[in-house]
Amino acid sequence: MPRPHRDNQEGVIHHVVTRGNNKQDIFRERSDYFIFAEILRESCFLHPLAIYNYALMTNHIHLLVETKKKGSFSKAIGETMRKYAIYFNQKYNHVGHVFQSRFKSSVIDRNGYFFLCSRYIDLNPVEAGIINSPQDYPWSGYATLAFGKAGIIPLEFHSLYEGLGNTPEERRLSYRNIVGPPLVPSQQSKVAQRFQEPKSSACA
Repeated sequence: MPRPHRDNQEGVIHHVVTRGNNKQDIFRERSDYFIFAEILRESCFLHPLAIYNYALMTNHIHLLVETKKKGSFSKAIGETMRKYAIYFNQKYNHVGHVFQSRFKSSVIDRNGYFFLCSRYIDLNPVEAGIINSPQDYPWSGYATLAFGKAGIIPLEFHSLYEGLGNTPEERRLSYRNIVGPPLVPSQQSKVAQRFQEPKSSACA
C-alpha cells in the first residue's frame, strides 16, 4: 500500500507525532532532550520550518510546525529523526529502529483547531500523570507561550497567538486561559481522530 502523501506546501501547519519503537524511551537522560532540540533547530534552519509548540515526552514527541518553504516539512522532520536515531544508537549501543515507523502528521486546517492542538500538546504531560500543571514540565513550549520563559527549543509566534492581546503579557494571560484545565475526553478524541482520518496527512 503506498504511503499517504504529505502536504509540503509553504504555509501549511502540521501537528507532528513520533513514538519510540515498541513504545521504548527515546529520552533516557536529561542531555538527550538538549541533543534532540539542537538537531531539530539545525534541521529547521536548513529546511525552514517555524516551530510554534512542542512537547518532548519520554517515549514520544509532539511538534506544532509550519512549512516556510515548499518541500521543507518532510526534509526537516525526517532529517531530525534520522540524526537523533544515529546519536541514540551510538550513545546507548542500541541496535535497530529508534522510532516506530514514519512520523505521523495532521494538517491544521482550521483556526480553532490551532489552539486546541497547542493545548493538547501542553497538557500531554499532565494527562500522562507526569506533572500536575503544564508549567512544571521543562520539555515543552508552554512556559514560553504562557510566561515568556525561554525553553530548550526557541518558538516563533503565529499570527493567531499574536492576536491574543496587544502586549506580550496580555497574550500570555490569554494563552494561559486557553490552556486552562485538563482536556475533556471529547477534546482528546478530536485531536487523536485527526491521525486516523483518510483526508489528513497522517501516516501509520
